Formats: sequence, structure tokens, C-alpha cells
Amino acid sequence: EPIEFYAVLTRAKDLAAESGDVATCVDALKKMKQHFELKDNGVRMKALDTTARNVGDDRGALSPLGDAAMTLGNETLEVDDFQTASAAFRLAIAAARRANDQQKVVDINERIDRLEAVKKAHRKIVDSASTLLRDPNSPIANAIVGRYLCLVKNNYANGIPHLLRGNDANLRMLAERDQSGPGEASEQLQLGDAWWELGESVGNELEKEGARERARHWYQQAVSKLPDGLGKVRAESRLKDDDQKSKKEGSRRATAAGRSSAPKIGVSND
Repeated sequence: EPIEFYAVLTRAKDLAAESGDVATCVDALKKMKQHFELKDNGVRMKALDTTARNVGDDRGALSPLGDAAMTLGNETLEVDDFQTASAAFRLAIAAARRANDQQKVVDINERIDRLEAVKKAHRKIVDSASTLLRDPNSPIANAIVGRYLCLVKNNYANGIPHLLRGNDANLRMLAERDQSGPGEASEQLQLGDAWWELGESVGNELEKEGARERARHWYQQAVSKLPDGLGKVRAESRLKDDDQKSKKEGSRRATAAGRSSAPKIGVSND
């Protein structure tokens, strides 16, 4: 019975956390999420935090504990749950330090930097998100929220409709072209170039990264169909540079270009 199974998993999670049994705790949390769509990130965070207090200094256990915390941090960052993301990243970096894994410490610090940048960007759109609840057609609010969804959250499925209703003419034009879904390689290349050029013009690294990622999405569509020439060389070069940057960062975004699930827009705990 589902209720009994859930109770068993909850009991297993709690006992494992209290005894510092990382493998059992993480497995129980995965099954709770898989079978019951566990959406209470506080439950997951509390279980991992309790496990961390009881695990001791076993490096073999600290590594998967840190990985589980990192996963939770990435997932909650993507839905703007900054409070849980911050706690998860802190737990992950503490586990990495206890395990003397310096590369993981570097990787997690990069995610923490991204968290702080996204939090800063999110604060700027809270008022606009509230405006859209009252006036869904507000051009100014739509432009601000759409820009955040696309360039910061890489959520084009939900961001482009806002850009189309927004008052930023350049972004509205890009949104129109993107929404049309060009099928010809030459048009895909041109659209990729347009997003790349936008990235070159914005003032912060977070939005530059977001615009370049969308450019990369269109370059990937085009490159295998392009004839030899400067356009293909340019697309291949930018894809290569982006791949190298991604590997260096160590942790890619959790969302792919055009992700359809909408992040929560509103006042978040930070």
C-alpha cells in the first residue's frame, strides 16, 4: 500500500540520518521523490543535515553526502528556493572540506557565486512579478520578467511570451525569431549569432552566459547542416569555447535551453 510504503521510507530515512548512514538516507529520499513526488525540500534538507552531523569522518560516506547536497542545491536554485539552496551548498562544501576534496570545494564555491548572482537578479524582478499579477499586459513588467526568465534562468518556454509583450524592442524581435523555430541552417546560424551578439552587449556575466547558452542551442541545431565556410567555422568555434568553459566550471546549469517548467516568480527566502 502506498501509505505504508511511504511510512517505511520515512522511517528508513530518519533512522539512517540519526545513525549517519548516508547511502540508506539518500536512497530513501530518492525513492520518496520517485514514487511520491516529494516536493518538500525542507524534508530533504533536514535529513541530509542530520546525516551530516552523525556521519563522522568517513571520506567514503562524505563524498556521496556532498553530492546529494549539491544536487539538492542545484534543484532548489533552479526554482528560486534560495534559502534551501544556500543551506544545501553550505552542507556540500563542509562535506568536501572534511573529505579534503579541494576540487569539489572549488566547484561548490562557483555554484555559491552563481546563487548570489541569481538572488541579486531575482530581487530586481519581484516588483515586476507582482505587477503582472495585477496587469498581465504591462510592457515594462513583462520585459523585466521575460529577461530574467530567459537570460538568468534559461527558461525560454516561459520567458519568451513575456518578451513578446514587453517594451524592449531588441529582445522582442529576438523572441519573435526564436518562437518561429527556424528550420533552415542559415536562419538558425543567424539567430545564434543574434543571441551571441546580445551577450556581448549586456553588462553582467550572468546574462552574458544566458544569451550565449541560447546562441549555443541554435548553433547546435545548425552546425551539422551548414556548408563549409566562415559561418560554420564561427559556430564550431563558439561551441568549442562554450564546451571548454563548461568543463572548467565543473557544474553546468540544471536546465537545458528551452526548459518548459517555470521557476517560481515572487518573493523568495534569501
